[in-house]
Amino acid sequence: MATLSGQTIANTFDSLLHVEDDTAGLVATSTDSRVIQDGVGANSALALATDSVRITSTNKLYFNDVGDEHISSDGTDLTIAAGTALNITADVIDLSDATKDVTLNAAVDALNFDSNTLSIDASNNRIGFGTAAPSSSFHVTSSTADQPQILVENTANDNTCSILYFRNTHAGNAGVDGDELGKIFFQGMNDGTATNTSYAYLQAKATDTGTGSEDGEIEFYTEKASTSTSTLMLKSGNVGIGQATPSSDNSSTTFLHIGSSSSDLSGLVLESDENKWEIRESGHLYFLDGTANHLLIKNNGNVGIGSGDPDKLLHLAGSATAVIRLENTGTALGDGDVLGTIEFEGQDASSSASGVRASISGVTQNASGGAYLAFSTANSTSSNAEAMRIIADGKVGVGTHEPDVPLTVKDEMASNAVAKFWNDGDNTNRYGIVVKCGEDSESGTNQHLIAQDGNGDITGVLKSVGGTFQLADSSDIRLKENIKDTTIEGIETVNKIKVRDFDWKKNDNTVIGGFIANELQEVYPQAVDGEPDAVDNDGSIKAMTVSRDVLVPLLVKAVQELSAKVEALENA
Repeated sequence: MATLSGQTIANTFDSLLHVEDDTAGLVATSTDSRVIQDGVGANSALALATDSVRITSTNKLYFNDVGDEHISSDGTDLTIAAGTALNITADVIDLSDATKDVTLNAAVDALNFDSNTLSIDASNNRIGFGTAAPSSSFHVTSSTADQPQILVENTANDNTCSILYFRNTHAGNAGVDGDELGKIFFQGMNDGTATNTSYAYLQAKATDTGTGSEDGEIEFYTEKASTSTSTLMLKSGNVGIGQATPSSDNSSTTFLHIGSSSSDLSGLVLESDENKWEIRESGHLYFLDGTANHLLIKNNGNVGIGSGDPDKLLHLAGSATAVIRLENTGTALGDGDVLGTIEFEGQDASSSASGVRASISGVTQNASGGAYLAFSTANSTSSNAEAMRIIADGKVGVGTHEPDVPLTVKDEMASNAVAKFWNDGDNTNRYGIVVKCGEDSESGTNQHLIAQDGNGDITGVLKSVGGTFQLADSSDIRLKENIKDTTIEGIETVNKIKVRDFDWKKNDNTVIGGFIANELQEVYPQAVDGEPDAVDNDGSIKAMTVSRDVLVPLLVKAVQELSAKVEALENA
């Protein structure tokens, strides 16, 4: 039994608990707390202080004698052991007073929250959402349709946004050209081996890590015939489709490069609810509506519209019509406004063939909708100027803006003609001019050619009268004055005219009965035109000519003189 000694109860009973060093009483802190002992002085696992209760070293605080739930410490670490689960009912667990390190067991499912909502694989340093066995550093899985989803949201209520970084950090902070910065893969199973296959992925690279010249790229790959193929490249501000290194042959700084030298066909498809167009390159450039080719640019520069094989710089073809339209969209056009122009330009300054050397323009002719076509040309000493015009009613003027008949040709050229009709070919079946006019029955007078002088007066006519073709001179008495009998000596003059047989030098054709202009000029110059030995500007012979119709009055006069002689003889 305990005994009272002064104010202290002596430890005389084995079952009586007391603190060690019972003469000093309890201390104020747990570090010097007093161990509780039994009556014989054996220490227990419990120590007391005025501010705390302590479980002594290597001892445990048990909460149940069945599940081995306890709290223990080894002087460094605190261990909480639970049979099945550790339930924390507090609303908040606050660990903010200092930096905390949480160490897990080096196992695949070292820490699991709410049946795989979150699992930590401490052995491989992985986190799994929806899986207890993550196969990558961050593994999210779900068996629910359209799940899992990842949402990164900014709730700052301003114009900032959420940010996701992919970073490649080198030791020494020195990047290297070609560094891969990040990849995103899109995988699914195939139908054969049921293994995961990367059907598409994208990757970012640093193509130039030089300070001040940094360049980067993002490349999109898709699976094609079991081969990852570069499909889209964003590189240094440019875009490549089917081209991993987009480039320009013309030093363009921003461009879209489609296809590569290994591509059989490259194309751009444009589709709407109205139609589907395709621009395709396969050696040549095609513009297709469905499968129908409308525009083709060949690799030699020829352009075909409706033509599958243009053999000229521009080739238009169509089963119904091929039309080029030039439109003036003005709504208040007046007389002389240009509707459209086709220009022909040269760049050879050394030969004066630089600039516009010819053109065709459509021009309004009046305010009532008429228009004319102006054809302009230039030579080495003049600028482009109008040379021919087709006016609104179809009349053509060459050298004049106001043709009054279907074809008017006007010029002021010395020693030359304003028109030439040349059907060459060195054969008699090359015909000259066909003039079809007048009555169908030939019963009247049909004038085929009317000759006028420079003042416009008629000097002669080629015509048919009653079916007889005639060359007729103007001979109206109203056109003449000083009329008197001729002084020509008919018989004498005719007798002086030499009638010759000769061969033409050009073709060796023989003429039986003809004149030599030089000889006839000496006898009857009225029937001869030209000068002996005259030449043209190019040195060719400017031949003298004979007008046989001028000989008719001479012959008539000679017949009259003969008739008079005969009559005199008969009357003698």
